[in-house]
Amino acid sequence: MNAALRSFFGRFTKAELSDILNFFDQPVEKNARKSGLVEQASLFIGGNPRAWMYMLPESDLMLLRDLVSAGQGEWVELLNPDYPSMLEMLGLIYIDDRDKDFVYACLEESLYFPVAAIIDHVIAEKRADGSFETEHLALGLLNLYGVVTVEAFVHQAFDMLDEDCTDTEQFAKVAENRIVAMQRVAYKGEIYLVSPYAYEYEKLIDGWKEYSGKRRFASFTKEEALYAGCDAPFCAYGHGTPEYNAAWDVLEDLGYDRQDILDCLNEVWVNAQYSMDEDCAEAMFSCINDKIDEIDTFEEYRRYINIIAEYANSVPKWLLKGHTSNETDLLKLSIQVDESSFEEELSKMEDTKKGPDFNSGPLNDFYKNIMAVRPVGPDDPCPCGSGLSYRRCHGKILN
Repeated sequence: MNAALRSFFGRFTKAELSDILNFFDQPVEKNARKSGLVEQASLFIGGNPRAWMYMLPESDLMLLRDLVSAGQGEWVELLNPDYPSMLEMLGLIYIDDRDKDFVYACLEESLYFPVAAIIDHVIAEKRADGSFETEHLALGLLNLYGVVTVEAFVHQAFDMLDEDCTDTEQFAKVAENRIVAMQRVAYKGEIYLVSPYAYEYEKLIDGWKEYSGKRRFASFTKEEALYAGCDAPFCAYGHGTPEYNAAWDVLEDLGYDRQDILDCLNEVWVNAQYSMDEDCAEAMFSCINDKIDEIDTFEEYRRYINIIAEYANSVPKWLLKGHTSNETDLLKLSIQVDESSFEEELSKMEDTKKGPDFNSGPLNDFYKNIMAVRPVGPDDPCPCGSGLSYRRCHGKILN
């Protein structure tokens, strides 16, 4: 195993090896030779897997568990490839992102058995000792504010925990959590903390004055922060609120499973932050429009759209320093849905379904006898298992 690991780490540069060791708090000599860093990384990563795995965020541990479950040398599709992964950033997993729609990860084979032996134990240990709760609180606060000064983050974290408990030790753990340290950025001489879901944080910071003047950061309870930081790589605000529950029920009615609902609510929540952007506003409602063939009437379609808009107006807005559109009457969505938009979306859906009749005639015989792959939507994964979309694989051949 050591030889295999040395071969693996031998592909890294000195700077990359130093980054790996520094991330896991391993001392690096100033003038160390690359061969020495390769040996140090191999011994630590291969010989003490619990130590470095325990330092990973929850989402990375869950990814490791999925990779182990898939089997040695197997590839696993990333649920949310845009969400930062320390395993990916440090190069401890392989990434295949040649197709931006389907990004896959694979665990280095020499790491498979050391990880497989203890991954469930590490997850159980971190869950039992409160490490995941602390991470949820830290990530939740970042998600609620989008971007926040270090001073404000510490102040809000202290007030939040002081309201619910007197555990100063937990406050210190939240403020010093590795997630928080990873999300620091510098802008205009100030240090800020940024949610992993917030992009173009500079525009958010510059937009504070335009949208909220001197408004103070909103306050949240410990429970609200916990909910806003769980379920990574999909997070969303509002567990238990009427707006969140109504949106969940709509998505469930449309046939989404739990994982897909979390994905949809995550997309609505993030795009709601940029609702002034036309593309983001459109993306906010894709979870409804993608299922328009499941909706029987225009009245039902309009009700679903309004429920999603109501949820978007109820979430804390980053430009408003955590205050909602309902509180401030800013960045508020007011959706006017007419029947023509419903017909237009329905027409788009029907257009994607146009094509030859595979249920009878010579095409069906050709299909059954030669292709042996059932037709699916053009952008769905091809049933042959190639990993390509249907239109790029058997659909292309059939056409």
